[in-house]
Amino acid sequence: TLAALLGLDMGPSPDMPMPQQNGDSKPAEKMDTTPAPEVVEEVSEEEANKQKALDEKQLGNTAYKAKDFETALQHYSKAIELDPSNMVFLTNKAAVYFEMGNMEQCREQCHKAVEVGRDNRADYKTIAKAFSRIANSYMQEGDLENAKKFYNKSLTEQTEEHTSELQSHSDLVCRLLLEKKNKKKKKQMI
Repeated sequence: TLAALLGLDMGPSPDMPMPQQNGDSKPAEKMDTTPAPEVVEEVSEEEANKQKALDEKQLGNTAYKAKDFETALQHYSKAIELDPSNMVFLTNKAAVYFEMGNMEQCREQCHKAVEVGRDNRADYKTIAKAFSRIANSYMQEGDLENAKKFYNKSLTEQTEEHTSELQSHSDLVCRLLLEKKNKKKKKQMI
């Protein structure tokens, strides 16, 4: 009770046996003082797999930072196998492909990530990040039309927090497209 925790003697508590009042001087019954068995929380297989997946992701992140891309891919793939509902594992895998220069695989992983994210009600910011990575892959290849398209998709998913950065990327792509069109027109005039 609270009184016992505070060290106060408030008289007998309702859960303690009371001495008899009828003149018998029998000692009060002793309480069982053996500790209650510890409750061990059982973790479901799904929760255990999610934790293992996070561990694999961490190993993948370490390999990625060390630029050991093949090892990073293996760890991210294992994480996806253990927890296919987490889109972050797919976007991390896409980042590896981006660094390796494999833009097609990068985009494929990002599209899968968006699908998984939508199916599992992922945060809009995470979905926006996948679209932004697709846009970056198109920028890397010089495909400005598709880069603009996916920067704009990213903007529609994004919250105000990161919108200005994405907007500046989108504006840059628009300026580059305009310059490209102007150069084309000048060449046609010559």
